Amino acid sequence: MYRYQTFDLGFWVRPRSRVDYSISNNSGYYIVNFNFGHIICRMVYVMNLWNVFRRKRLMNLNHGTYHWITQRLSSLLLIPLTIMFGLSFVRQIGLGYEQNVLFYQNPLRAFLVFLFVSVTLFHLRQGIEVVIEDYIHNYTRHRILLKANVMFFWIMNLLICFALGKIVYG
Repeated sequence: MYRYQTFDLGFWVRPRSRVDYSISNNSGYYIVNFNFGHIICRMVYVMNLWNVFRRKRLMNLNHGTYHWITQRLSSLLLIPLTIMFGLSFVRQIGLGYEQNVLFYQNPLRAFLVFLFVSVTLFHLRQGIEVVIEDYIHNYTRHRILLKANVMFFWIMNLLICFALGKIVYG
């Protein structure tokens, strides 16, 4: 019987001593079970910490300053995510449909792709919001376009989440 360890990302691992069909991560451990619910709980916890930090530290900031800070943070987060996504995408160029589906059936890879697309859409939403606020002067169009921007962001995130979930969980 092995002693199982859990990492903060929510998957269970055991030492690499037996040959089995688990997913290898080249660190001496096999990933045995990937707990997607645990990752969602961790993400909610991090978002709650961000809200507490925002209330305590960013309370005196106006909307423009808060927007500027979050846009810079999302762009910093996009740097490593773009590199990881780009490298994994280049490795798949010659593969067919079935091999690509097998590649994204790994829950960790699917989660990283979802994170990349979600942060990219968030950054895009903030950029479009700046363009709308600066160049649309009609009040009615301004409000409609801002609401459409937010709806587009959430609809695309849900579509990506469902598509990757269907690939991972069949």
